[in-house]
Amino acid sequence: MLAAALLRVEADGRVEEILAAPVLPWGSFLRYQYGLFDFSAVSQSSAYLVRYGARQTLPFRIDPAVYARDVWQPTLETYLPVQ
Repeated sequence: MLAAALLRVEADGRVEEILAAPVLPWGSFLRYQYGLFDFSAVSQSSAYLVRYGARQTLPFRIDPAVYARDVWQPTLETYLPVQ
């Protein structure tokens, strides 16, 4: 398998590679093959991306307060009332 990279997005928009590691096979589910990329040691608050081959995730936050507000509330305030 290819290696995956964890990239930190700086405030000025620059992207810096923080960690690279091989992706370990996890198994298949439906028509997809899944892998594991462990970046749990990273704890610096910032926005990050994961790059795997030619694909890249959308930015996501690593922060102790990530669930403090505006992450799960849309479920209660928007999705459930609409349903």
